[in-house]
Amino acid sequence: DKPRDIVELELLTEDHVKIAVEGPYANEVPTSPKENVCVAAIRAVFSKLGEVSLGFKLRLIKNVPPGMGLGSSGASSAAAAYAAYQLIKDKATLSDNELIECAMEGEKLATGSAHADNVAPSLLGGITVILSYDPLMIKRYSPPRGLYFAIAMPKLPYKPKEKTKYAREILPKQVDFKLVVKQLSGLAQVLTGLAFKELKTFGMGICSDHIVEPARAKLIPGFYKVKEAAMRCGAYGASISGAGPSVFAACSRAIARKVGEAMVKAFEEEGVEASFLVAKPSKEGAKVEDVA
Repeated sequence: DKPRDIVELELLTEDHVKIAVEGPYANEVPTSPKENVCVAAIRAVFSKLGEVSLGFKLRLIKNVPPGMGLGSSGASSAAAAYAAYQLIKDKATLSDNELIECAMEGEKLATGSAHADNVAPSLLGGITVILSYDPLMIKRYSPPRGLYFAIAMPKLPYKPKEKTKYAREILPKQVDFKLVVKQLSGLAQVLTGLAFKELKTFGMGICSDHIVEPARAKLIPGFYKVKEAAMRCGAYGASISGAGPSVFAACSRAIARKVGEAMVKAFEEEGVEASFLVAKPSKEGAKVEDVA
């Protein structure tokens, strides 16, 4: 549900782009139009609707911390694409998939890959599964009742400039067939848990990453101790959030704070300062709010 990025967008009479960034993470957002993910997503919407020369004034309130594996660039891209569409949707209609594809252009600028992992749930709400990219097919699940997430965010002394790209590059190029079978079993558990609202099954699947998690765990000091701390507190499952370094745990609302505190303590025992937040998956995605 929170944190959320907020985008305010206003059309200009001249073909010019003005950018203002505010919020707790404003200093980490490029304000050059060529480097800003919001601009890329907005221009993709305008282009798809045949308005390639529109100028605009963009105000981004950056509340999702960048570089933490929380889908920060995806949140900004989704909000910007949605705002752009709301401004000129009288010109033509875009489907959900077309709007997602526009938001993906922001992700392409940020990570080098036009992926929908983060922009799809940001736009649609709920929990989304990407079934195909060609053609784009996305399945949305309503969040199971009672599902919360505790997210521990370590303050590492470094943030690689292209962290997401690097986190992909270190993934194994070849994988043993037995590991693939175990990985697919874990995926089946995640999907079964979502389909039948079985939180324990959902958590089992989260814990069954035998390919990506082991490769990226080395980038997060004390990761396995942090994961173990969450599970000891009663979490359904825990793993690396996105490309890291944040660690998330699926749990009930009753123990969410306890889980978050345990993960922070485990990080601190490794000499890493950390903080945590508690969130629940939102049923609604991008939306228009009155800011007057």
